[in-house]
Amino acid sequence: MNLLNHILGEDGHKVHLRVDRRNLIRGGADIFAPGRYNTTWLAEIVVSFSKHRGHHLTLLQKSAVNHYWKQRIYDLEDKPPHTQYTILEKLTAYFHLFDAVFFFGSLNTRCDLKFSSQLDTTKNRNGETETNYQSKTICLIPFSSQKRAKITIYTATGLVSKRKILIHYLEILLHEMIHAFLNLWSCEYKPCRTAWERCGPGEHGFAFQDILFALQRAVNDGMLLNLGLELGGLTSLARELFDFGLSEGFVKGERLRSWWMKRKDLRRRLGEIRKIIG
Repeated sequence: MNLLNHILGEDGHKVHLRVDRRNLIRGGADIFAPGRYNTTWLAEIVVSFSKHRGHHLTLLQKSAVNHYWKQRIYDLEDKPPHTQYTILEKLTAYFHLFDAVFFFGSLNTRCDLKFSSQLDTTKNRNGETETNYQSKTICLIPFSSQKRAKITIYTATGLVSKRKILIHYLEILLHEMIHAFLNLWSCEYKPCRTAWERCGPGEHGFAFQDILFALQRAVNDGMLLNLGLELGGLTSLARELFDFGLSEGFVKGERLRSWWMKRKDLRRRLGEIRKIIG
């Protein structure tokens, strides 16, 4: 086998890369190569680093967390002087915070964030019909060294409290940043990427859920950010099962327990989605 075939594999599947732990600790936009990593390994390193607290934080994480606790832009209250920042300014600040604390600073120069009031009445991912899409993540120039992701968050409706609106947006933002991270860096070879153990056929597979559960615990930990976010793991998993004609029994009990999910709750949510969508 020649070198090119070894790199690409006989079926065009590129050999997976890994990043040295010292570079993960350093962080930065240059530590990953687009589309070259095993999704399960990406999930493992995100989960591992999300458990850092106190003196175990990397310098990048520590700097971001210290900045978070000192700067008014992160305040969720809607009282002067906190109202001097727009929603987009706050979301942008949180984007950089989440990137530094959870994603090694790898999204900073590769991901565009857009806040839009444009309505999209297509069926959305939480099972409701004829309503606004809450968000979407797409890849721009998907198969290139210049690969980028774009997160669009749409205006929330039906929420009165600006604090609740901001919490709602932050939940969407962090959920979509997981998608952006995996879209940018996980292996582009479809049979590898779309396996349920990895990104999944609809991008809410088991590796995605591993990351989501770990980040939900971390972002709500009073020793870290203490935000109180709900990232939609149960609903996204139920919708993934529904979309591909599977029952809750497809997911093993051990895996559900690792995400603190109960089978009866997954069955109930799956039933709700079936009733709404048909």
